[in-house]
Amino acid sequence: MNRKPRIAVVLLLALAILLSAAACSTSIALRTLVPAEVNVSGYKTIAVQSTAYNYSPSDLWWRYFFIPIRGNVEERYINDLTKFSLFDASTSRNVAKYASENLVKAIDKGYFDIKSPNLTDSLITVGKSLGTVRQTFMDNGVDALLTSNISYMNYDEFIESEPVYSKETPNTVVGYRFYLNQSATISLTYSVIDVENNVIIGNDTLTRSCGPFRTLIGHTNDAKEFVSDRNYFELRHASDIFDDLIDGFVDDITRKLTPHYVTSYFGLMDNKPKVKSLEIAYDYVKSENYRTALDLFVAEYNRSGHVAAGYNAAILYYTLGQYEEAFSMAKDVYEKSGNSQALDLYYRLKDVREKQEAARDQMNSTTKNPSSSGELIGF
Repeated sequence: MNRKPRIAVVLLLALAILLSAAACSTSIALRTLVPAEVNVSGYKTIAVQSTAYNYSPSDLWWRYFFIPIRGNVEERYINDLTKFSLFDASTSRNVAKYASENLVKAIDKGYFDIKSPNLTDSLITVGKSLGTVRQTFMDNGVDALLTSNISYMNYDEFIESEPVYSKETPNTVVGYRFYLNQSATISLTYSVIDVENNVIIGNDTLTRSCGPFRTLIGHTNDAKEFVSDRNYFELRHASDIFDDLIDGFVDDITRKLTPHYVTSYFGLMDNKPKVKSLEIAYDYVKSENYRTALDLFVAEYNRSGHVAAGYNAAILYYTLGQYEEAFSMAKDVYEKSGNSQALDLYYRLKDVREKQEAARDQMNSTTKNPSSSGELIGF
């Protein structure tokens, strides 16, 4: 008898059980505040300078002008495949402008008073004319300056053909498909400068790449004539590709520079050993009736020392903002049962609370604490 089908059935049943268990598990999502990785305490007003770029059209655009055609493409298709480069004279400038907008988006979380790139650039111009940019910023209430530049930018594009072979005679070419290939890489370097103390309090370089990816732009018909699948204006411009890459920087910059909210998930402990009277408590949690669920879990824990009831009560205490009760409950469950999950919960809840307090300290402090290792700059 072939045992493979039986083994396959057993594996499928096991997978179904696991998925069912995962689907039935109950968890609570807590939106909690965490501090910026850079100590931004005392910095309330940030000026965002326009992103600089060092790539002139001659760096990339004039290198191509037309999209290169690579490989063995028959001469009769060249005219149909000749297209202007999707990286043009405005690409670098547009990408830098989009980067400036995204820097503002990344730090505009209700904590900083932000001076826009246009206003910041004007202040720099005025400051240079007066001979002191730094004093101009201080006179206008700026605590920190966020500078940035496109430190690396590369884009590649080319068109190639791919033969289509006969199904009857596999080695016979009956036509072609034509593809546009595109890939890009960009690096954004930024620094946050403490204006009063003239030091860099945070900096980083972020890099993202995409591609190569292919877009079908044409094929040949039965008569081996070129048939277009996309017109030029349906193709992705290089600016759009770079913009998508820059979008990926936003979360990194937010995490680095701004107190922000994150979502943490706390899974309830299963009702084991099963207590029938607790089943409704889990239902109350699913319907977000946390207070009623908490009362049921606490009552059962006090009555029987049921580990899951105490564990879940600790989570619900924290969810309802009763932090000390949450810590006390998790600690009590561990000390009485020796359950390691309760100890892990205790430390996890403590960590979440400490980060929240650190974030609020950053938001409420009026004292700047620039790092002693900050690099002196001159402006």
